Amino acid sequence: PTGLTLACGTLIEPVLQRVVDRLNRIDGMSARLLPIVNQFFGEMVTVSGLLMGQDVVAAIKAAGAQRVLLPRVMFDHTGTRTLDEYTLERIAAESGASVAIAGEPDEVARYVRALAKSSEA
Repeated sequence: PTGLTLACGTLIEPVLQRVVDRLNRIDGMSARLLPIVNQFFGEMVTVSGLLMGQDVVAAIKAAGAQRVLLPRVMFDHTGTRTLDEYTLERIAAESGASVAIAGEPDEVARYVRALAKSSEA
């Protein structure tokens, strides 16, 4: 099966769990949710937009995730850097995972379709 982990802040976990449940209905898809506790600002800060790259890397490594979709909102307006100056490439290098960014449900859907096509090839 094709594995996919959706990373997020803890606030949106219940909403994204429904997305993950729907993804798992797709034949050959194995999706899971990775709600990340904000260690930098404290666990009271639950929004995805204030996640730090260092917290994301630690969570990905602890979960052993191989393919991760990160929330676009955790990056600056250009989609380049997190608040602690991590780039997508740095997160990938330090976590050892393949990472991509998605902000809207249609972006998740496009990513999943591309994954399905690449696994068929």
